[in-house]
Amino acid sequence: QGCGGVMAASDGRCAACGCVGPNPGSVTLPREEAEARAAALEPAGMWALAPDGSRLTRRFVAKNFLEAMSFLNDAAAVAERPDVSHHPDFHLTTYRTVEVVLWTHAAGGLTDYDFKLAEALGSVACLCSPKWLKDPANESAAVAENIAFSKRNGATSVPANVP
Repeated sequence: QGCGGVMAASDGRCAACGCVGPNPGSVTLPREEAEARAAALEPAGMWALAPDGSRLTRRFVAKNFLEAMSFLNDAAAVAERPDVSHHPDFHLTTYRTVEVVLWTHAAGGLTDYDFKLAEALGSVACLCSPKWLKDPANESAAVAENIAFSKRNGATSVPANVP
């Protein structure tokens, strides 16, 4: 049944994503491989693997609405590139909290496509909320976002905090 969504009776396609069943080219990765590949993503700490190993998530609080939307537009452009051609689930809440969720609907979990997209999205940066950056609970993700932001702006060294 593809992604596990509700199949539409009229044409047999999934109502959530339009898939028609498992994509033969999308093999779900074993949990151990997903864990190892998630740990190897750069910058470290940017992506979190779901407890069941089925999703990759990047979550942060942008400095403002325009920064959040800029990130989403830049990430969409990366997803549309011919060498990537895989689409994330985007969530924008409270006007600046961004969450990007990767998984392959047709396979019902993580595939090579998701890790390829995660690697490509590692270069897409966002100026984050200073308060969010200072929260110790966000330390590894904040460092990763600072690295990506610095690279986007051509910095040769990475600042401890981006105001």
